[in-house]
Amino acid sequence: MFRIGATGILFPVFAAVLSASDDPGVRASLYSPDGYDPGTFERILSGAGYEVDLMDEKGANDLAAADSDVLVIPPGTRYPALARPVLDAYRRAGGNVVILEPRALDYSVKSGNPRVVLDFDGRGEYRLREPRSSDVNPEPVVTTSAVDVPATDTPGLHVETRLIGDGHVFLEIPLAGQRGSGHSVVAFHALGDYDVNILYLALRDTRGRNWATFVELDRDWGYFEVPMADFLPVDKDLEGGIDTVEPGEVERLTVGMNRWVLWPEVGGSFALGAVALLEPETPVAGPRGAVAPWHLQHGRADADHPDWLEDPFLGSRVIPGVERVETTSRGAGLHPLSEAPRGAVSSIASPPHERGRERTELIEVLRRDDHLRRPLLVARDSRGRELDTVAEVRDFTGGRYAGSSLALFGLPEEAYGEDSGAARLLLETLQYVTRTPRIVRVAALSPEFQAEDASLRCRIRVRNPGPTAFEGRLRLEAAGGILAGNRAIRIGSSDTMEITVTLGEVPADFPWESFGWEVVLEDSGGNEVDRLEDRVDVELTLAKIARYCLSVQDEHRDGRYSHHFFSDIYGARFLLAYARHLRANGAPERVRSELGGLTWRDLADSALRFGDMIAERQREDGAFPMGYGEHRDIIFVADLGSICLGLVQMATWLDDPRRERYIDVARRYFEFRQSFYLDEDQAAELEAEYGEDPDRIRPGFYGIGLLGSDYFDGGRWDDIRPERRGRWWVLPVSLSFLGALIQVDDSPEFREVAERDTRFFVEGDFPIRDVSYFHVETLFWMYYAFDDPGLRAAIAEKLEEFPPTVLTGKEYDEIDYQGRGILRWLSLQYYRRYLKDSDRIRAGLLKGLWTTGSETSAYSLSAVSAKYPRTVYGPSIGAFRYHAYAGIWLMELFEEGSSLLRNRPFPDD
Repeated sequence: MFRIGATGILFPVFAAVLSASDDPGVRASLYSPDGYDPGTFERILSGAGYEVDLMDEKGANDLAAADSDVLVIPPGTRYPALARPVLDAYRRAGGNVVILEPRALDYSVKSGNPRVVLDFDGRGEYRLREPRSSDVNPEPVVTTSAVDVPATDTPGLHVETRLIGDGHVFLEIPLAGQRGSGHSVVAFHALGDYDVNILYLALRDTRGRNWATFVELDRDWGYFEVPMADFLPVDKDLEGGIDTVEPGEVERLTVGMNRWVLWPEVGGSFALGAVALLEPETPVAGPRGAVAPWHLQHGRADADHPDWLEDPFLGSRVIPGVERVETTSRGAGLHPLSEAPRGAVSSIASPPHERGRERTELIEVLRRDDHLRRPLLVARDSRGRELDTVAEVRDFTGGRYAGSSLALFGLPEEAYGEDSGAARLLLETLQYVTRTPRIVRVAALSPEFQAEDASLRCRIRVRNPGPTAFEGRLRLEAAGGILAGNRAIRIGSSDTMEITVTLGEVPADFPWESFGWEVVLEDSGGNEVDRLEDRVDVELTLAKIARYCLSVQDEHRDGRYSHHFFSDIYGARFLLAYARHLRANGAPERVRSELGGLTWRDLADSALRFGDMIAERQREDGAFPMGYGEHRDIIFVADLGSICLGLVQMATWLDDPRRERYIDVARRYFEFRQSFYLDEDQAAELEAEYGEDPDRIRPGFYGIGLLGSDYFDGGRWDDIRPERRGRWWVLPVSLSFLGALIQVDDSPEFREVAERDTRFFVEGDFPIRDVSYFHVETLFWMYYAFDDPGLRAAIAEKLEEFPPTVLTGKEYDEIDYQGRGILRWLSLQYYRRYLKDSDRIRAGLLKGLWTTGSETSAYSLSAVSAKYPRTVYGPSIGAFRYHAYAGIWLMELFEEGSSLLRNRPFPDD
């Protein structure tokens, strides 16, 4: 049982519901298919003054003709599958949708009457399709073995490949003798592996057409029922329609590992149990929303993925143990229900995460559906603990649905009595979506370096969906009024505008570790129309980052967090520092709750597991894997330098044998690095071979590393060999570790090379730009390491090129460069603390803190981790980098010196 209460938390303040006389033009389309009784909801809407248009299935296919302000999909209805392209077009045109039925866009159906086509016990047949040769192995190795399927106590087949990149490994299963127009669901048990959590499925029909889809595997056996309607056509232009395979024409099913959608540089395996065709109780008219997150994979398989394919409730669940449901809106005036209704309460899931490999920048991927989420209802258990979100509004501020709004409710139909709190909240939500001017986006902005004003600013986007212009004022406060500003605004009808509010200079005693902020929209009479509130809590954010790091590490078998170790090391450094903090200081209840049972020991063990892996895999020549290219032993000199910096820094905080072991990794890497140094003689030899090329061949440079192809001109080599030509940036990226090493090892050789390379960099014509995140960090480590006043002065002068690259006035550049951009804020923290503090620098730091820690930001750490809970490639790795680099910066902000060496404070000038 549950009740809807009036407890206020945050989010949003709705204006009063308008009567028909206030605004007789509000139009609502209420979806009402044949056989559905819309009486209750029609009375709720019409009683509030809305013009209600009952829309049947035919109307749903001609939604634009309804000319409505909002489409309402009530509980107990299923929206027509064939009308989804029209619904998508309506939303792209700015249409608002309120969905009160969690299964409205879920077309899963019950199926039965199985027809087994393969059981690995004598029934049916299959053919193993495997690669014959690859770029790496002339004779790829694929093995099969029998395996038990625990859930069915029947045999299955385990398939393993030595290297996923060798080529696709598929089982081809004939269906010609078993197909039938009624049996249109493919059912099977399957088991994945660490690096095989995406299973490729394909159908081929009698006309030679191919159809493809994917399912997500786990390392435990799972059972899958996949309608043939989920298979998308390959190499066919959809032109906005729905095209599905004809079950009676299917002649072959393909199941297996597709090299284009998995990490190719490792071995992998999957297992398959008996395969059957099932008969659904009702026909499936088109692909389900569960197919939507696979658009990248469909692209790699040349399958046409329709852009309109979406189910906003994908990933939601029935919430167990719900005692009551409370509104999070202050002043909404909701009253408890007189009788607790019976029925399931569903959660509102985060937008479905994307999987896969692509080169698009992470920030560009996030902008595809940039939106602000406002929770409306939360479920609580008998002890008052919050369980999950039950209703929310999403205002889209970018991408395909920019200008539209989507409201989602997970309440049962019984909750909506005509005089109920649920009905009241529904009406307030409709009013909010269709008529209330509101704040839909807040982005903090640092001052530009050259700007006269050093104030922090915020760019606020306000939407006015109503039919008349709105005049009023925006007020913004942060940290209890320490920063504040306001602007008068006028917004035309059905319009959106951006307003920049100046908040003032950030004082030196700003409460960095925790502060709240609020933006209030008032009308011309001073009445509050909308409010957006949030709180940045560094300690809570650190806990979220730690939990995310451990969750992604659990997806890999060997201790890595991703396939790019130069980023992983920052996650390990952060975790070790945060573990020390938790061990020494404990954690408040909110932090313990966020950690979900993880202890400081779990965090430390995770960091050391990664460090141990690197140490164990170091070779005699001092090199070790980078996480990518390891299938061919490709090594970049620069990457290993970043990793060794982290190992030495971590080592100084350890008192066990790992200390010397980690430092020794750096000592041995030093020898590997120096083997790529270009002195006068080596540069002359390269010029004799390649000609003069000062961008690649110059005394003082370092070569790229061990490669299997020409780094600069293309062309594959038969074996792995040194690429001794370099780029100037190899030196500064690979130099940082020496800034740590020379402080724990007094070797004259280490110090001589460190000083030589530092002078070469600071005295050369090598610019500091916005992509110089590693270079700037290196400069701080060398500034930290040397006592020589002249050299330190030269480094400090070079570092003066850094602030203009981060104080740009741009929004959300923390997440630039596939998540690397946030590392600049660690250097900005060092700059403020060890070189120069100023209003301008503090504004830049606060801007980064505001963006990463505010839950309302579409680019917050929480929002990004929800979209990418795994690290595979492309944006997925970018999401981890964003967390790892933000973690070490925020930890340094929270506890000075945590990112540096133990008991070695920065020199005091």
